[in-house]
Amino acid sequence: MNEEELTSKAERALVTVALSLTMLVLCIGALIYR
Repeated sequence: MNEEELTSKAERALVTVALSLTMLVLCIGALIYR
C-alpha cells in the first residue's frame, strides 16, 4: 500500500466520522429542543 491510498482512506474515514457526529448532534438537538 502506498501513502496516497492510506491518505485517501484516512480522509474517507474522517468524512464518515464527521457525518455521523453531525447526525448525532442533530438528533440530540431535535430531541432536546422539541
